Amino acid sequence: MSTIKFSAIRKLFSEYVFIIFTVIIIFISIRLLEYLFILIEGSNDISFNLLVSRSINFDTLFVINVSLIFLFPILSIGLINNRAAKTISRIIGFVFILIHLILTSYFLVSWNILSDVVFEFSLRELLKTVVAEFTFSNFTLWIGFIAMLMASAFLLFNFTNRIFIKKKTGLILISIYLVFGAVAIKYSGHTFKASRYFDTNFQFLVGNSKEVFFIKSLEYKNSSYDFNSHDINETAQRYQNKNLKVEYCSTEYPFLHNASYENVLGKYFYKDTIPPNIVVVESLSSSFSGKCNSINGSLTPFIDSLAEHSLYWENFFSNAERSFGVLPNVLASLPYGTIKRGFINMDNEYANFEKYPRHTSLIKLLNENNYRTNFFYGRWGYFDNVGYFMKANNITHFVTEDDFDTKNFKKADGKESWGYNDKDLFAQSFKLMEGYDKGKGYLNIYQTLSLHGPYNLCERRYYTKEYLENKIDQLKLNPANTEIIPKEILSSIFFTDDALKYLFSESSKRENFLNTIFIITGDHGIDLHLKNDIFEKFRVPLIIYSPMLKQSATFKGLCSHIDILPSILALLQDNFNLKFPQQNHWIGQGLDTSEIFNAKRNIPLSIYSHILPNYIAENHVIFEDKVIRFDSLFTITNETNLNKINAVEELFEDYSFLNNYVCVENKIWPE
Repeated sequence: MSTIKFSAIRKLFSEYVFIIFTVIIIFISIRLLEYLFILIEGSNDISFNLLVSRSINFDTLFVINVSLIFLFPILSIGLINNRAAKTISRIIGFVFILIHLILTSYFLVSWNILSDVVFEFSLRELLKTVVAEFTFSNFTLWIGFIAMLMASAFLLFNFTNRIFIKKKTGLILISIYLVFGAVAIKYSGHTFKASRYFDTNFQFLVGNSKEVFFIKSLEYKNSSYDFNSHDINETAQRYQNKNLKVEYCSTEYPFLHNASYENVLGKYFYKDTIPPNIVVVESLSSSFSGKCNSINGSLTPFIDSLAEHSLYWENFFSNAERSFGVLPNVLASLPYGTIKRGFINMDNEYANFEKYPRHTSLIKLLNENNYRTNFFYGRWGYFDNVGYFMKANNITHFVTEDDFDTKNFKKADGKESWGYNDKDLFAQSFKLMEGYDKGKGYLNIYQTLSLHGPYNLCERRYYTKEYLENKIDQLKLNPANTEIIPKEILSSIFFTDDALKYLFSESSKRENFLNTIFIITGDHGIDLHLKNDIFEKFRVPLIIYSPMLKQSATFKGLCSHIDILPSILALLQDNFNLKFPQQNHWIGQGLDTSEIFNAKRNIPLSIYSHILPNYIAENHVIFEDKVIRFDSLFTITNETNLNKINAVEELFEDYSFLNNYVCVENKIWPE
């Protein structure tokens, strides 16, 4: 190689290093702005040590590691065309920054880190999500994003292009870079820390590199299985032998069994020959509601008062950390599904040209008992494939934002948003149900929106400082316990409680109120990032209220959404003489009505996640590739008994295998 060529490569190398150091400085600047935004929002769950030792440290290691991957290709291109190599270097740096800005903006809007689940959304779903989440209320973020992007472009394509790097300075930069590179390579396996290394889940999300988080989610792929008859029979028999509370029918349909659930709710209800109306509402999280919450005081006075006159479960979980899980789990107690966004979003191909494997549900069973079945949703009806799922289950009336009376109901003061707020949803349903008080019974399913980001659906007064201060004072809450909750979330919690109060107030005026059973739960928990509780995203209340209740009761048995359906059907069959098939495919075992803490259920959670609990087996949980034991206070300790570890892991592996088998091969419910 000629001296001129060597000199050109050395100069290109030093310029590349200068660009990478510029990218690192911009990353640090974005981190500082991120921390400033978090402080302005009211969170005190960050520190200077977290910023330096984790956030900046991990970001820097990430940039250095990835830049080393591009180093030799850039230098090789420089041998052929020096100018092209310089341009590509700047483009790479700009793409680094663009990705970091996108991931940071997403985090500051949703308080979650983007993962590979984004690839499971359709283009239309992505567009609707972006428009709804990045509303005008996030105008400051938009301005900051654009300003930072323009500044980065100027620095990379103008400033770095004008800087003349002397030979000695270039050699110093290269030397520093190579030292950093050696350190980055040595600690490449330490650029991401599990949640157990942080005091709270929020610190875990802020402290880690968002890019590394995304890459790790790509690495955590669903297991692929070979569904041969030997493995199916062996796995099904092993799974069924560990769940002997029901009588299984076959190994070809491994979840199919004869109904033998105990009517645990029956003694709390009066009996009647008139079929009761069923109303299912999902909207709450246990992070801020009820006795076992994260803020030392409940924010939902109406729901608390309702729980005192209801059947109430203190330790109740959703089977998913996002909304996609609520309908398949509550209405049909179905397997998780083959993708991260669950059963409802699967896109498998079946010989019968149906979108989902054959299954039955509460909707279908009540249709067979001459019920009207209604679904009410103030949003685009096909987000998360809701419309496909409800119509596949033969819902009688499917009511979404397209069916709303736009003269009487408006979307969030005209702003672009997810849809209509909960009060309007309930009001619209009453208008559409006029004349329903006589004749056959009905099932009403409400999927609500007010407690979903960007939390901009409340009536305007709920967002005022005066309202919030008065409300906190009325509830006799310590402001220190609520000030770190983002104001828009706090407003949405109060509004949701009032909306449910409106639902019950208006329902009580209807003729058939006395003959109605209300099931109130949440689609998923809302992690307020107040403590490092691995279950926080799954904690939701379960309240079953009815004027037909003989007595109220509070239960401490641990159970989940998939356990609701078996117990409701047992109640309807034994107390109200409804008729159902003897066979079913419910994954759940029925509600646990223990008055003391009891963990006797197997509960699938986010079975494909690398950062969330995957599977609960009685009082053990699989989390971050470990088997962890928990007690009545949900204090966790690592399980050390090898036999117990193996048993829990085997149960999870068997469930995962059968879950994929029945969904792929259409073996949930026979024709």
